[in-house]
Parts: sequence; C-alpha cells; structure tokens
Amino acid sequence: MADLTATVTLVSAKSPNTSLTYTGVADEISCSATGRLIGTQTIGTSEEALDLGQVGSATLGLCLIVNTDSTNFVEMRQGTGTTNLMKWKAGEAFLFRFSLDTTAPFMIADSGSVVIEIWLHDD
Repeated sequence: MADLTATVTLVSAKSPNTSLTYTGVADEISCSATGRLIGTQTIGTSEEALDLGQVGSATLGLCLIVNTDSTNFVEMRQGTGTTNLMKWKAGEAFLFRFSLDTTAPFMIADSGSVVIEIWLHDD
C-alpha cells in the first residue's frame, strides 16, 4: 500500500470575497464566493435544519464543518426524515461540496448536544 501525504490549507478573508482552497497530493479544489456563513450552531439529539444563513439553499457550495465536541458524534441528513449521509466523530472536520440535490440539509447529534463550526460558501 502506498503512503499518502496531503496538505490542507484554508484561507478566509474579512471581505465580501472569500476563498477556500484544498491542496492534496494530486487534486485541487477551489471556490471563490461572495455569499458565506462562518459561525457556530448547536445541534441537538433531534434533527434540526443546518443554518444556511445568507448562502441560501439554491446555491450551496463548499462547506467545512468541525465537530467541536470531545465525546459525541454528529450526523448529516440530506433532508428531514432521511437516512444519515455523513458522520463527524468527536473533534473531526470535513471539507466537502454539496450536491445540487441537497437544498435543506439536517443535522442530528448522538447522545448529547454538539456545537459545530460551519464555513459555508455559495457555489
């Protein structure tokens, strides 16, 4: 099995234009956007809508979510009442791009409330 080395770089500016860049071994993903949400949200053990802020559901793009909890995990659903799609264990962070089919993502925590940090940019 080959060794894998990756470098993740996140850049955020305090201006109307924000840039996120992921640089990996052979891949590069970038996004320049004007609509963005940078903040926190407390997720409980009953599903709740992910706060999309000024980005809006029609233009979901790159997203970084960090589970700041030291014990509990949190999961994402593509919509209310759907099956769990993604899982963040305690302390994990993921950078991903929403699909066009996702317009109202929901989150649910494991056995206790979890505070997540969100960097969400329009596409």
